[in-house]
Amino acid sequence: MAQTTILIARELLQICGLLEITGTATAGAATTLTDSGLANIYADDAPNKWRIFIVSGLGVGQEKLITDYVSSTGVFTVASAWTTNPDSTSVYMVYKTFAFADLLRFIRIAVETLRRSHLLPTLDESVALATDTYEYSFPSGLVGVKEIYREKV
Repeated sequence: MAQTTILIARELLQICGLLEITGTATAGAATTLTDSGLANIYADDAPNKWRIFIVSGLGVGQEKLITDYVSSTGVFTVASAWTTNPDSTSVYMVYKTFAFADLLRFIRIAVETLRRSHLLPTLDESVALATDTYEYSFPSGLVGVKEIYREKV
């Protein structure tokens, strides 16, 4: 997964008030991620049923459901084993309620909505076609071509 997508998702979670915890793991095992810097900051079980996603470092791209949190140690227990156990290079974020795949779907919907409302179709007839010419320069201000129509003569 592209880092740009992860950064956009993180920003949207923050804007929506769903991003609760971010940090760097101090350790990890088959079904846990530990951040000893969180010890006694959040109450026991506070993030249970939230999601944890590894943003970068070892295990990047993995997402799990949190089933237990121990405040005194900063240990998150997840519902199923990590494919790759996190370690002290694993940067993570914890957010509420929905899967990261849903957030990516929301981003795609938002981008498509913006595309439809802000990228209006433009007809540009300034390029004259020439016989046996297959490459043309874009007119200034034109950034892409969606369709080319050929008139029958």
